[in-house]
Amino acid sequence: MKLRFLFFAGLMLAGTAAQAITPENGLWWNRFESGRGYTFDLQDNILGVTVFVYDDFGNPVFYQAVAELVDDFLFIGELARFSNGQCITCDYVPPDVELGFAGPIEIEFLSDSTAILTWKGGTIFIERQRFGVLEDVILRMLGEWQIVMDFSDVVDDLPFFGDILLFDDTETVQGVDEAIGFRLYSPYAYPSAATAFLPDTGEHIIIVADTDTDNLAYWVFVETDRLWGIVESYPLGSDPSGFGFPVQGFRAASGSFVITGEGPRKSKTGSSGGLTPFFTRDGKPLTATQGHARDMNRLRPLIRTLESLIRNQPGHSE
Repeated sequence: MKLRFLFFAGLMLAGTAAQAITPENGLWWNRFESGRGYTFDLQDNILGVTVFVYDDFGNPVFYQAVAELVDDFLFIGELARFSNGQCITCDYVPPDVELGFAGPIEIEFLSDSTAILTWKGGTIFIERQRFGVLEDVILRMLGEWQIVMDFSDVVDDLPFFGDILLFDDTETVQGVDEAIGFRLYSPYAYPSAATAFLPDTGEHIIIVADTDTDNLAYWVFVETDRLWGIVESYPLGSDPSGFGFPVQGFRAASGSFVITGEGPRKSKTGSSGGLTPFFTRDGKPLTATQGHARDMNRLRPLIRTLESLIRNQPGHSE
């Protein structure tokens, strides 16, 4: 189990430049060892860790440690025990606090939502505990995503641009699940964006109708509320290269908010200028700064399927 997730962590770093890890706040667990868990609360670079486990007699106990993260990914702390405090409705009684009672704990974060925990001589893999639709890699995409593109490594003038994508439905084509949606203010008929999961690398690929002659391809890792990876523009009729420019994005609205119609409307349209022009300077393509070669012979059928979802709909502007 540990080796498998370390392998995927290596793929995440190999595909793009190393990203700063921001451990997700909330409940964490080992899905194969339910009944105990961990809560993390990150404030700037200080992480609070609460461990709820059992003592040698099976009685529930909790311990807590607070310390700064080392290099954004490593937590080393001393677990304190709290006891003899008040009941939930009783008058306040200061608890007994025994600093370092449960010994040192070390947590090495592999990503925003995965980590290796070492404590009392044992090592276990833990991950963010997701509930409901967020457990599913496709349903996780539902909602509104606001994305920033970073061209600062190759241009000096206004090197940042944005995109807003909303996914509000799913389809299954030839046994592959996809989420479909649209770019806010896209001039193209719904759907103008589609995404699928790539299990070999743990990425999602997102194809967006950008201009009358070009698509955007996002290759991103998707956490609970954050995505990061690369984006590229490619001409219709060709394949994306797998190389592009850094992107970071965050969930700005839940899937239920978008699906119920309370979110931005599909009917809002904009110009067909797209973002592809920003991938060039003086008529020449910018040199991609990140990415890696992909097996396009294997990926091409999936990419063509995603393209057909966004380009072959009635009313699409051509």
